[in-house]
Amino acid sequence: MAIINGRRIQVPPSGITGQNLIQQMNPGPGRRPVIQQGTFFRPVQASHTYKPEELFDSHGNPVKITTIPDRTKGMVTYGGDRTFLSKQIITEQVYDIAEKLFKKGVSFDEEHADWMIANQYVLPPIWHNIARTTDLLIIFPTEYPELPPVGFYLKSEYPC
Repeated sequence: MAIINGRRIQVPPSGITGQNLIQQMNPGPGRRPVIQQGTFFRPVQASHTYKPEELFDSHGNPVKITTIPDRTKGMVTYGGDRTFLSKQIITEQVYDIAEKLFKKGVSFDEEHADWMIANQYVLPPIWHNIARTTDLLIIFPTEYPELPPVGFYLKSEYPC
C-alpha cells in the first residue's frame, strides 16, 4: 500500500514501477515526484520496481508519494557579474533578516553579495542529539531574485 496525493493504492505483490507511480500522481510542470518517509524525501525513480515492503516506513505506515517544487529551474550560475539591482535587493534583504531573525548576527559578502552565513543558527529539535546550533550558509545565484537560492549548506559533520 502507498498513499499517492492523499489516495491509498494497493501495490501488487510483484511491485509497482516508479513510472506507474509517476503516472498516477501526474506531476505538473516544475514539480518532481518524491517518496516521503517521515521527514525525509527521496526521488521516485521511474525505472525502479518498488516492492510492497519498500513503500512502508519504519513504523509500518504507508509512505506518501507526492510532488515537491523542482529547485533546478533554468541555468543557475554562481559568482558571476551581479547586476546593481540584484546586489541592492540581496543587501537590503540580508540586513533586514539579520536584524529581525538572527540574534547571533550574520556574516555577509558585502563586496559581491554572493553569500550570507547565519551564525549559530538554531537547528530543529530533531537534530539536537547532534548539535543545537551551527553556521548556515546560503549562496545567492547570480540571477537572484529571478532565481531563488537552492537549499542551504551546513558544516560537513552534520548529516543533511
